[in-house]
Amino acid sequence: MVIEIERPGLLAAAIGRDLLRLRRAHAATPLPVHLADLADALSRVVGMLNEADARGQTVQLAEGVVSLLREFRAALSMLNAPAQA
Repeated sequence: MVIEIERPGLLAAAIGRDLLRLRRAHAATPLPVHLADLADALSRVVGMLNEADARGQTVQLAEGVVSLLREFRAALSMLNAPAQA
């Protein structure tokens, strides 16, 4: 499954807000390793989405990236930090 994103900057902003929310929620305690790795991976995705947006390009998200997003949203919901993306 591939999802085409016509305005990648909007998705980048939504993911970025959720990453910020997660980091604020865990400012006093470290993130679990798996969640920290997931957040790092999504931070790189945000960078790529922003680069594509700056060039006016659409982006095709592969199934692996979509799975990362789903996993991240599930983790946020378990941590009582609801996702906005």
